[in-house]
Order: sequence, then C-alpha cells, then structure tokens
Amino acid sequence: WSSDVCSSDLFPSHDNYRLLSDSVFILISFEVASSLSERDLSRLDWGMLVFLVVAWYFSSKATHLYDDFRTIKFIDEFLLLIPNVAIQSMVIVTSLFMLDEHDNARTFVFYYGAVLFAALASKKFLTRRVSKLRKVQGRYVRKVLIVGTNDIGMSFYDMIKNSNHLGYEVVGFVDAMKPAHLKGLYKGTIEEIEQIAQKMEFDEVIVAMDKFEEGQLDEIIRINDKLAVRTRIIPDYFRFNSSRFNIEMLGKYPVVTVRHEPFRLS
Repeated sequence: WSSDVCSSDLFPSHDNYRLLSDSVFILISFEVASSLSERDLSRLDWGMLVFLVVAWYFSSKATHLYDDFRTIKFIDEFLLLIPNVAIQSMVIVTSLFMLDEHDNARTFVFYYGAVLFAALASKKFLTRRVSKLRKVQGRYVRKVLIVGTNDIGMSFYDMIKNSNHLGYEVVGFVDAMKPAHLKGLYKGTIEEIEQIAQKMEFDEVIVAMDKFEEGQLDEIIRINDKLAVRTRIIPDYFRFNSSRFNIEMLGKYPVVTVRHEPFRLS
C-alpha cells in the first residue's frame, strides 16, 4: 500500500490526457445517442455537455478512476466505470427534466449510457494492450528513485526488477549513507535530490524509509513538488507480526487494523 503526494495539480499530466480523451468520448457518445434515438440537437445541448464533462471530472476523481492503471486489475477499472456512467445518466435525466424535454428522452438516456460504457471499456482494454506491447519494447517505462536502502527499499527494488509488467525502472537510491551492496545505484543523500534531478531523469520518488528526522519527509515532498515529480510513500507496516491487517478510513484519518474483531454471538 502506498500514498501519493503531489500538490502541483489535481491530476498528473498522464491522467490529464486520459481525462481529456474520455471527455472526447463523452461528446461522441452524446452525438451517437442523439442519432440513434432520432433526437434533434439544439444549442442547449452544449450546456448539457459542459455539465456532463464537469460531472465526469468530479465523479472520476471521487472513484479514483484515474489511479495508476498498471497497479490495478482491468476488472477493477472496468467496474469503476459503472458508477461514473450511472452518474452521467442521472445528469442527463436531470438536465432533460429541467429543460422540460421529452423527445425520445428515455431512449436517448439508454443509448447514451450504453454507448459511453461500451466505448470507454473498449478504450481502456485497448490502452492496456498497447501499453503492454510498449513495455515489452521498453518504450513506456516510468523511472523511479528510491529513498531508503533498508529492507523495505530493497524489497521494493526486487519487486520492480522482477515485475516488468508494472512498467517501472529503478534508476537509483538515495540515503544518508552509501551502502556497499548497491554499487553504481547509489546516487547521493536525501538533501541532494534536487542536484540529482539535474543530472538524471526520474518520474517518481518512492519513499521507503522507516524513520525520518524532524521535517525530513516534508522537505522531500517540497523538493519533489518543485521538480513536478510524484511522491509515493510506503509506510512501514512490515513490523507488525501479522499478515491480517488492513487499512480503512476513520473519518478523515487512515487507520491500520492489525487484527479483525473476534466474532461474537451476542
């Protein structure tokens, strides 16, 4: 489990592209549904399209539709489409009701939801196939810099090295001291991340340290934000002597549950 920290924008640049392309599919689906339902387009439809795109933006953000698709299964991404398309249908129903428009309204809503869902599902499937092909060719790889050479950092490095399908490449490590076993992968100290970025390119920084000095993590995030680089933090949960822990939200706070509540009859 990791947490993403990036305050430079609401969506990374790649996610902006995915949002833009999905917005184009919304426009196409709207026109196709209008044609299939024999509904005449009007100037007011442009306002409805704006509402649909805005609704898609917020619903996709709320459902984490644009999370890194390399780390989630296609079926999970497929299921995430359902609530987003359902919200689109509700927006259209509400808009048509407010406009007092009943011209083939039900047929139009049905076709719009069906066409949009089929189009986006097909697009996401093809995107994964193309992405997999490009990874095999080494053309679509995100470069990561790991902060920490402890057991967590090295375990993460081994996972990336043995999981080419994830599309990541470790370009180096930074830590307070240079370990002997890393050889050429050690790039410097944490305070030198900004200087390291001037010498080499990386897309993400993975923070895998179990202990920090006061203000050290804040400084890492500040530097990465300045470099427009995504920060991922891997919390040290491996110290819990249990394989049965999960993470859940208690209000606005993430809480780690190490064991489930025992079953009670009363």
